[in-house]
Formats: sequence, C-alpha cells, structure tokens
Amino acid sequence: MSFQTSKPNGFGPFGAPGFFQPLPPRLGEEARDEIGTQLRAMYAALTHEPVPERLIAILHRLGGAGAGEERA
Repeated sequence: MSFQTSKPNGFGPFGAPGFFQPLPPRLGEEARDEIGTQLRAMYAALTHEPVPERLIAILHRLGGAGAGEERA
C-alpha cells in the first residue's frame, strides 16, 4: 500500500488525484466585504498589542530568540 505525499506533484492539493477546482463563493460580495473589513480591523488592533510575556517565555523555551533579541 502506498500513500501520496504532500509534495506538489502535478496533481491536486496534498497529492490528491485530479486538479484543484476552487469552489464558487457561497457568500455574496457585500458579506465578503464586511467580513474582510472586520478582519482587517481586528488585525490592526492586534498589531498594536504588546507581545504577551507567556509567549516570549515559550519562545525562549523552544530555543528561539525573544521579541527584540537577536540570536548569538
């Protein structure tokens, strides 16, 4: 038994047979615009928030550099 890999191989996504056919949008243009506006506003608000100390601690434990630090 062989399994498809996730490498692009000329077939569909993740090695699935056939070509990827995007689905038609299910939401109207007005609803998509409203959702997009709300998501952009949420993203903008998040970019102004400080990085939580807990996330910085996790990054240090994983061996990465914390916010504003460079690796030696």
